[in-house]
Amino acid sequence: MVFLKLYLKGVLTMLDDIPENNVSAGGKADEYNRKIFNPVTAPPGAPAVKTPLILIAEDSPMNMKLFISIFKKLIPGAEILTAEDGAKALELFKIYRPDLVFMDIQMPVMDGYETARNIREFEKACPEKKSRIIALTASVVKGEKEKCENAGMDCFMTKPLNYKLIKTIIEDLQKELPVPSK
Repeated sequence: MVFLKLYLKGVLTMLDDIPENNVSAGGKADEYNRKIFNPVTAPPGAPAVKTPLILIAEDSPMNMKLFISIFKKLIPGAEILTAEDGAKALELFKIYRPDLVFMDIQMPVMDGYETARNIREFEKACPEKKSRIIALTASVVKGEKEKCENAGMDCFMTKPLNYKLIKTIIEDLQKELPVPSK
């Protein structure tokens, strides 16, 4: 019980500084619903940094806010796309080709497994870049990790979110990204 209270207190503290309008509100994937979160702009003269384009597919607004908060701290200036179901995530993926996708497994309209399979099929037609897909689930059912791998996901993460694992994934990805030209 004490752990839960401390965890929730930490989550709420991280969320305090996030404006409410940074989370996609639903509906068609138009400009309003394709919110790109860009919390910090690098000052003039700052060195070029490798910042990945990240897609978060998550139907829980609380989890979405937590992810945005984590990324804001890990990668100031990162662009983050949000989708509250698998169909919107697939649509955004096809438009923007993000470097990293955090995919909730259980979502409305299209679940994470089907979305990941569709993303991998799309990538076969456009093989110039393969995105990393990280499965997110609250389930600890035996065989879940294998099911995610079979759907084409690269990594498996259970909720509550593991900050250190997310940080490691992002650091590994940043090593592979090209440094932007000035």
